[in-house]
Amino acid sequence: MHDGAHFEEEGVPSAVLVSDAFKPQAQYQAKSLGLQNAARVFIKHPISDQTREQLRGKAEKAYAEVVAALTDTPEPADADAAEGNEFGAEGAEGPCCTKKGS
Repeated sequence: MHDGAHFEEEGVPSAVLVSDAFKPQAQYQAKSLGLQNAARVFIKHPISDQTREQLRGKAEKAYAEVVAALTDTPEPADADAAEGNEFGAEGAEGPCCTKKGS
């Protein structure tokens, strides 16, 4: 979240990719940094022990959402109520930020 905050402060659009195992921590940090509406894409855990092929598959699944996070304008969202996406925790229905036109 800190990297995303840095880039956003510099005027560079960013989307933070986070393992879904760290979703609560990402939401807490976003709120602490005043970035409740920061674009976050949650990737199915685990990540660090995956093969290149497994990582490529996860990246391909997340690609469209990352592009959308970088190009769409988020509407205000409550970070405590924010959920992941299909790559995140079970039962998650959408990205952390509600996008206009979605």
